[in-house]
Amino acid sequence: MAKIYQLKRMAIILNRLRDGRSARPDELVEYVSREMELFDDSHSDVSLRTLQRDINTIAELFHIEIACHPSRV
Repeated sequence: MAKIYQLKRMAIILNRLRDGRSARPDELVEYVSREMELFDDSHSDVSLRTLQRDINTIAELFHIEIACHPSRV
């Protein structure tokens, strides 16, 4: 079941950042947490570290690089 939550988080991240839209890391954590709350309240608490792992998995599986622009931090 844990993989389902990871896949859902990755889909939320990609959806938020598609079309070149940007977000600060804290904004992205908040957004993913809110969206996960709609999906399953018991798995809505998302940390920055979880987000980093999901972004690394996205890069590894789908060859999509997500980078933080220094001026947005």
